[in-house]
Amino acid sequence: LILNMDFLRCFTCSTDYWVGLQRSRRAPWRWTNSAIFNSWFQVHGIGECAHMSRKGTASSTPVTEQARICSMPANR
Repeated sequence: LILNMDFLRCFTCSTDYWVGLQRSRRAPWRWTNSAIFNSWFQVHGIGECAHMSRKGTASSTPVTEQARICSMPANR
């Protein structure tokens, strides 16, 4: 999975991408399918939605307009 993140990070040179993680106040991070995020990478910041940039994965408010990364089945 880390290799997938490194691969995706190659495409974030000029823009950030939403990665499908969101949370409510102090609640755990969840994927768009409601599965709880198992913290296999760190999400920086205190926002409600996670996005990936060249520098890593951070969070911001959902009103920030970002491109989106396509998904694949969770069982892969």
